[in-house]
Amino acid sequence: MRVLLIDQEIAAAQAIKAGLARASVVCDIAEYEAEELVELAASGYDAIVASVPNARLDVAQFIATLRHRRIGLPVVVLQGFRNSGESVQLINAGADDVLAKPVNLTELAARLRGINRRINGHVETHLAVGRFNYFFDGRMPTIDEKTVKVSRRERELLECLVLRQGRIVSRRFIYSYIYGHNGGPVSEKTVDVVMCKVRK
Repeated sequence: MRVLLIDQEIAAAQAIKAGLARASVVCDIAEYEAEELVELAASGYDAIVASVPNARLDVAQFIATLRHRRIGLPVVVLQGFRNSGESVQLINAGADDVLAKPVNLTELAARLRGINRRINGHVETHLAVGRFNYFFDGRMPTIDEKTVKVSRRERELLECLVLRQGRIVSRRFIYSYIYGHNGGPVSEKTVDVVMCKVRK
């Protein structure tokens, strides 16, 4: 799973990124203006995690803009402290969940996965595609109930595809899903290599 993290506090953002990585959630830290963030939202991410307050971005307005443009990407907001009035405003704007810091990052990862499964029409903690079973709780996938060991990149590709089974997924979308927008430069042909390994 890949999420876009919006947080003006770099140290806090790096800590969240590291914690989510331990829960197998890949995280890109956003350093963009609001309009660029809207464009990024539909390009390979499963969810957005946004911290408030943020001096550079009106988070409620940003979420409202996403919804106005019919971008249904899940948004989880992290508050500096519990504020029920602000929570109501954010949820009314289109946020899917609001949590107060300090947040348990394992719980945050689980909430993100749960929201992502439901928004893609899946309510189970695993998804069967023929003889293949993919697990959203971190377990390795299975074929005929036998565990298949896959690398992190292969797992990300499998998750990208199983959540969108029955739909055409472009190479560019897969590339963004696996490598994000602020990773190092990687050839799109690398996706073909990962795909070949997954097919085998």
